[in-house]
Amino acid sequence: MKGYSRAQIALHWSIAALVAVQVIAHEAMEQVYAARQRGEAIPDLPLADAHVACGVLAFVLAVARVYLRVVRGAPPPESERPALRLAAVVTHMLLYAIILVMPIIGTLAWFWNAPSAALVHSAAMPLVAVLILVHTVAALYHHFVLKTDVLRRMLRAAR
Repeated sequence: MKGYSRAQIALHWSIAALVAVQVIAHEAMEQVYAARQRGEAIPDLPLADAHVACGVLAFVLAVARVYLRVVRGAPPPESERPALRLAAVVTHMLLYAIILVMPIIGTLAWFWNAPSAALVHSAAMPLVAVLILVHTVAALYHHFVLKTDVLRRMLRAAR
């Protein structure tokens, strides 16, 4: 396999966009959840609704993405130092876990009113931010410093 399929690329960038919405809508979601927990009137914050909807959609797309990864695989990296290859594998596995687990925990918190799930969901946000930062910096490092095709592979489909 030379590169990612169009579906893999579309899922990657769609999930990235949904995660961006999640980050933007996080504060509104916390306000609505806190008001609900205190028994107060729930403020009308459309971003909170967007957080829920995008979380559910992100989960569905993540399942499709993991399925494609298992069925189709991923293009092998260019020759790479073992430490960088290990870091890439660990980071990707953590990212896949996060994009699958966070919506499940958020769903438990919101639809089943589970405060402990809400706490875990919020507490995991720094880990999500760090993983996204590491993933982004690594892609840019590969592109601009190592001059590999890692970033280009996720920008255009294999022919």
